[in-house]
Amino acid sequence: MVFNDALAIARATGDEWISGRALHKMGVLLLARSKNEEAKEHLSQALSIFRRIEDGLAQVKVLFHLGHAHRALCQYTEAEECLNKALAHWNDFGHEETAVGAWYLLGEVQKARSKFDEAEKSYSRALQLGINLDDDLEIANAYYALGDVYRFQGKLEDAARILKTASATFESIGEDLGHAGCLHALGDTQSKWARFGESHQSLSQALEIYRRLGNDSGQAAVLGEIGDIHLEQSRLGEAEESYIQALDLYGGAGDDLGRASILYGLGQLHLERCKYSEAESYIAEALDLYTVGEDEVGRTNAFLSLGQLRRGQGRFAEAKTWISKASWMAAEIGYETGMREAGVFLDQILEVETAAIKSLASSSDQNHPPEPSIDSKG
Repeated sequence: MVFNDALAIARATGDEWISGRALHKMGVLLLARSKNEEAKEHLSQALSIFRRIEDGLAQVKVLFHLGHAHRALCQYTEAEECLNKALAHWNDFGHEETAVGAWYLLGEVQKARSKFDEAEKSYSRALQLGINLDDDLEIANAYYALGDVYRFQGKLEDAARILKTASATFESIGEDLGHAGCLHALGDTQSKWARFGESHQSLSQALEIYRRLGNDSGQAAVLGEIGDIHLEQSRLGEAEESYIQALDLYGGAGDDLGRASILYGLGQLHLERCKYSEAESYIAEALDLYTVGEDEVGRTNAFLSLGQLRRGQGRFAEAKTWISKASWMAAEIGYETGMREAGVFLDQILEVETAAIKSLASSSDQNHPPEPSIDSKG
């Protein structure tokens, strides 16, 4: 490899700048090959060298790619730290073309950590830079990302409007993968709006593109969404078929958070069938994956489902514990849908408990009728 040869020569001659540059380039190449752990090691070594020789611009560029590596390894705290450090110094060097990618990547990391308000700001910065650069691809990426954030925030009308703009932009520049992703997100938004016909049309178009591209993760995600729609319409057999197909595809793609979403769907499906043991097994497995992947929205939804499950079993104290955890977490991350659903579930449990208390009191009154009054004149 050319970079290995350059590194060997640089080390032999003591040229640290060449050593750092070779390590940086090797790290970027390893990232492209999804060898993320090796990439992180090479980039960390490059960063140490550039810090030692006080090359500020080189440090910023390496921090950007190191943020990529940490994000690929689901090390979101470290990724956010690297990207914030890079962006803090980017203005010093006037590299807008790279800064737009850094703002976008920072938004992706913040979204993965369910920090939606911060992600919205980062994507908005990326969008403005894309407009300044007249770069249609960066503009489309930023619109897509903003639409995705609005979905999670429950701003469905804004999400649908922006996703349609992003989808049209991706299609106009022939960017199939971005186009498919937008159609998928739009289908999800439409299903949340209960516009199932429109949703199915958007998702079918996305699935067709992903199949043409041979993208297993994309196909799996769309099939999972179609399963969710079937579940919403109580078509449980069709929902299960879609989920199983998606799970098989995710197995080959190595996407743990994707698998978690399908396992969660299967848990919901078995809840509908009142098969509580199977439901708990699927939801617990999904919760483990959400926790490892730091997906706070996923964890919130899993807590809510476990609360529903315990409610179905008549174990109301445990149900309230799970739902209260979900309510607290949803409030922490600004997850409006989660807060709303937790409030509804807690109200339902309270109604059941109140009705049970009234029924018990009524039964007690019937079993112990009042003593007859005594006529003092009698």
